[in-house]
Amino acid sequence: MTSIGLGVFSDTSGRIYPCGLQSHEIWKLESIVSSNVVKQIREQRLMSKAELARKARLSALTVDRIEKGQSCRLETKRKIILALGYSLSEKHEVFPED
Repeated sequence: MTSIGLGVFSDTSGRIYPCGLQSHEIWKLESIVSSNVVKQIREQRLMSKAELARKARLSALTVDRIEKGQSCRLETKRKIILALGYSLSEKHEVFPED
């Protein structure tokens, strides 16, 4: 992380964090600023996390991590996109920052 003044730090990806945060607090902050809308889409479709995991052939833990904004492999993103009923050409609807 690089100090950018006034008690604020920036990591290599450009994310900005207030100083004094512990690593687990930074993870929680990253989770809030998620780079996908998987949870919102899943809930709009009245789908449980377990159901999405089954359809995508992933573990519920993996789905939970993705919903919290953690990174994942392209193959995993592909499975999530298709399990939510989107085509691969609509990937930006689910993962806008990709």
